[in-house]
Amino acid sequence: MTMIAPISQNAPSSALRERLHDVDDEELDTLPYGVIALDAEGTIRRYNLAESRFARLDRAQVLGKSFFRQVAKCAATPEFEGRVRKAFDDERAAPFRFDYVFDFRFGAQEVEVEVRRASRELVYLCVSRKRLMQPRAAGVAREPAIAQRELAPDEPRLGVQRDAGERRVVQVAPIFFEGLLTACERTGAPPQLLDEWGFAWGRLAVVEMEAEALERFETLLRDLPMVTVAEFVSAYVRERGWGRASFDFALAQRGAFVVTLERSVLAELPNRSASRRCALLAGFFRAVLEHLAHRRMAVREARCVAQGAPSCELVVVADERARELDLALDGGADSAARALDAMGKASAHGR
Repeated sequence: MTMIAPISQNAPSSALRERLHDVDDEELDTLPYGVIALDAEGTIRRYNLAESRFARLDRAQVLGKSFFRQVAKCAATPEFEGRVRKAFDDERAAPFRFDYVFDFRFGAQEVEVEVRRASRELVYLCVSRKRLMQPRAAGVAREPAIAQRELAPDEPRLGVQRDAGERRVVQVAPIFFEGLLTACERTGAPPQLLDEWGFAWGRLAVVEMEAEALERFETLLRDLPMVTVAEFVSAYVRERGWGRASFDFALAQRGAFVVTLERSVLAELPNRSASRRCALLAGFFRAVLEHLAHRRMAVREARCVAQGAPSCELVVVADERARELDLALDGGADSAARALDAMGKASAHGR
């Protein structure tokens, strides 16, 4: 029988979990574990990106539906639904955890569920995946959760495409990005706009990466060896058509490393440019690396194919060195090594 474990006030992430009701959807989507908010009727009121990714269900399609009756019938048991109901019944109910196994048509998932009562009308479920398995045998498996194709059977007719993991995908040609960069140039939008867009994209992408890492390696991405992580991130970028990214740690003793981009879709857009074009990818890598390093980072493009360079080169340093790096690049440094040389000289002269 599964035991209910009381939650220590010092449990990891407890400070954030205590204020889930006050966190906006954007922040919920950056969490690596699933978050589901249910009202007293069991209706889904909030549903974050990680839960959508692991359950292979579109958030827009599950909001407003009954979690136990329409979406996750495998959870309509005394061990799961019964415990959630008790959290509603007892206004003084303390947060608690229990283990469970979700059954999906594509496989089973061993999870740890944390139940937190936010108010009389709302309970939050924090769902951490412990192990992903093959579908369980008949007689052991519960009635599986609904599949996306059952949830929205008319999607193909309505122009909705999905990949093998049931994630919605949109076919975008390079001309889309050509239009984006042209619009930024015509409106005078600063490069920081693309960097921030890339950063926001990267914060969401790491949720997918962590899910994929759990599926492939049965552990979190940040717990893997650095060489494996570099290969994993490079494959993520390459498989999505952005080009080939490689990581060079030869400058690590100087407090930096380099991400080299070959065949960058942004850099190879028609016409050479007076400016570097890969700010969107720089922002993306900044978000991914901050997630892995647990600290703020600065990522800047030192050279770009659009300016005639043989490859694009992104320099990565700690955030506190961002201003030094910017000054070096603005001063004409056109490679990571030259930027670091300039930064070293500036430090030597006390600037």
